[in-house]
Amino acid sequence: MPVRTELRRPWRKWAPPAPRPFTVDRTVWIFGCGRSGSTWLAEMLNSFDGWSMWPEPGFGHIFQRPEPAAPYVDSPCHVMGGEPELHQPAVRAFVDTAIKTRFPHLTASDVMVLKDQNASGGCGEISAALPDSRFVALIRDPRDVLASIVDALSKPTSWAADPALSVWIDQVRDPAYTSTLYASICTLLEITLATYETHPGPKSLIRYEDLRTNTAPTMRRLFTELDLLPTAPSVDEVTDRHAFERIPVEETGSGKFYRSASPGGWRETLPADFAPAVDVPMPPLLSPHYPND
Repeated sequence: MPVRTELRRPWRKWAPPAPRPFTVDRTVWIFGCGRSGSTWLAEMLNSFDGWSMWPEPGFGHIFQRPEPAAPYVDSPCHVMGGEPELHQPAVRAFVDTAIKTRFPHLTASDVMVLKDQNASGGCGEISAALPDSRFVALIRDPRDVLASIVDALSKPTSWAADPALSVWIDQVRDPAYTSTLYASICTLLEITLATYETHPGPKSLIRYEDLRTNTAPTMRRLFTELDLLPTAPSVDEVTDRHAFERIPVEETGSGKFYRSASPGGWRETLPADFAPAVDVPMPPLLSPHYPND
């Protein structure tokens, strides 16, 4: 009688495949300058499912080349010197590792928003090293930005009057320094606009004034241009939840983080002794958006 042989395979419990890891092409960078609505925009983006936000990471500060560059920075031996292909892979790897270390839960379907507007001086290096990332140029009338900064530091009870910043606060309160401050604001916005023009990946140019007066349509345009469409909640729900009008009245006004959100308000709020700083021609890259008037 023939012997019956059974083949037995070891039983293994089924496990779902591991999620694909996050990649830096799923990053959304917000560049521009402070007091331009970047916190508001980033918080709205952070409200969508699968979207995370890293506020003020300072990547631009790390990779920004000083102007004028010291001789050793231009040396091919410097870590950021020589041909771009010598340091751009390292910049990309640094950003990738930094994000995955701090946000290990991210997967390939998630989106990381990096609100790095105060480090916009280095946005060109970020764009060059991450050409497939999403680039948002968020701009605001620099005269309104100046008025907001002056208000934020005008008195000891203001929200930004941190004693640790006493030297800079004293400078801002001095009308003689205002022209320098205004020029630095314009420079950051122009660097952002120049990089926006050359960024090869998905990008969007957002004016704070349009975001303020036409929030939901501007957000929809942003998602279309970035080729990223959130699934939930709806854009209308998010924009309504974060509307300036929903902020408690006691948290808005002069000296508060949420001040007035009034485009063109610099005409009424910028103190008279600071006004001469803005009585200059608008820089070339900004003038199409904010003509002198």
